[in-house]
Amino acid sequence: MPAGREINFMKIVYLANLRLPTEKAHGLQIMKMCEAFAMTENEVELVVPQRFNRIKTDPFAYYEIKGNFKIVKLPCLDLLPLDRLLGKNALWLEALTFLISAKAYLLFKSFDLLYTREPSASLFIRNCLFEVHSLPQSKRYFFYSALKKAKALVVLTEGIKRALIALGIDGGKILVAPDAVDLEQFKTELSRIEARKKLSLPLESKIIVYTGHLYAWKGVEILAEAASLLPAGCLVVFIGGVKEYIEKFQSRYSQFKNILILGHQPHQAMPDYLKAADVLALPNSGKEEISRAYTSPMKLFEYMTSGTPIIASALPALMEILNQDNAYLVEPDQAPALAQGISYLLEHKEIGQKLALSARQKVQQYTWSNRVKNILNFIINVADRQFKQK
Repeated sequence: MPAGREINFMKIVYLANLRLPTEKAHGLQIMKMCEAFAMTENEVELVVPQRFNRIKTDPFAYYEIKGNFKIVKLPCLDLLPLDRLLGKNALWLEALTFLISAKAYLLFKSFDLLYTREPSASLFIRNCLFEVHSLPQSKRYFFYSALKKAKALVVLTEGIKRALIALGIDGGKILVAPDAVDLEQFKTELSRIEARKKLSLPLESKIIVYTGHLYAWKGVEILAEAASLLPAGCLVVFIGGVKEYIEKFQSRYSQFKNILILGHQPHQAMPDYLKAADVLALPNSGKEEISRAYTSPMKLFEYMTSGTPIIASALPALMEILNQDNAYLVEPDQAPALAQGISYLLEHKEIGQKLALSARQKVQQYTWSNRVKNILNFIINVADRQFKQK
């Protein structure tokens, strides 16, 4: 990319090894990024593997995404339906064959930027720009050597950037870009009562909502334990998860009278669920590094749009966005502290609304459009620096 180039037109290929559409959050994040790249007058192509998928809905309709970019599906050896039999071999074979297909496809394609979340792409394709969402639990030579070769890195948190710099990666080529939200998509004119009627939720209960996956590091078990400590009339609603985790969670907690486990729901329904709540919970555990330092959950920014008070774990990653002025922060992994904080917000509605208003004001800057503009400006600046060093 030549120095001084304006960000008025680029041919961007986003390479993503995922089943599309998927109920997992990374599918939404990737589609939103492609939409935002295309909205800056760029030509965008999302390249993904052709994989077996029980979800038959068109990806643009599934995610409510503008059809302003192209999706290309390439052949691969899709053995992931047999992953219980083959284990990690199925994953590696699928990824390897997809990247070989991508290499062959891109040999005959002209583009300005290859954007990806797949570090292994560096085996096949030069000059990738990597978006980094987490780091391996143990140091892996290939992963870090791939990042060192990258022209630029986009990371979710300052915690990831500090960890990479400590491992010898040039901090000048790392941009911290938290996740984002579509503000228009999360606008709703419904009142709390109207939202509850629409969703068939009890009108008189005090409702605490959690959205997202049911992994342990998300703190969902602590929230479930906290439910038993809440006053009468409270209902904790869990929305999201994939089948395996939903079934395990239900077997453990569905007998609790004040817990409602709804499983995966359409993303289009999230604004109504957030509006129906009295409190929104972000109870991340502090026991794993991904939760302490690396995560930038999209649901955080969705919560912030809602006008509903947020209670969250006081963890460095979350506190890059949240503070005592826009959320009620509690010690992680402590069910009594979480229950006490929820009860406080339910009892002190004026304080809760003040926090919610501050959160809504702050989230205005965290849009997909702003995120993409920051990334493109950073790429241009990195290219300029490299040009001047030659």
